Order: sequence, then C-alpha cells, then structure tokens
Amino acid sequence: MRDQGENTIGLSGPDERVKASVTTIIRRSDRVQLFEKIVTANVTKKPDITQIQTLIGDEIGLNFDDKIA
Repeated sequence: MRDQGENTIGLSGPDERVKASVTTIIRRSDRVQLFEKIVTANVTKKPDITQIQTLIGDEIGLNFDDKIA
C-alpha cells in the first residue's frame, strides 16, 4: 500500500503460512531497501494498543510520553 510516499505491508493470521510469508516479505524488503525502517509487532487476540503504539513509535523515533486526557 502506498500513501503519501510511504510504503506499508500488513499481514494477519494465526497460522504458520502467514508467519512464513511475513518473514519472506521482510527479508526481501530489507534486501531491496524498499523501506527505510522495518518494524514488526506481534498482536494477540486482546491487544494492548498503547503497548503496540509505543513499540512502533520507539522504533521509528516517535515519543508518546505526553498523554492526552
């Protein structure tokens, strides 16, 4: 998916085929330097959205310390 000059790949699913696909896509993307940074996050059935946002934000240099009330 391309949006305003940014490339994004998203895959979801519980089985091993999806995990193998993700690994293959990440390796190929890294090899051809499709992305400046590659960030992965494992999401459970009951995800902690704040934790996922923090993980991704930390990896790309964003700071979520200031919370909006």
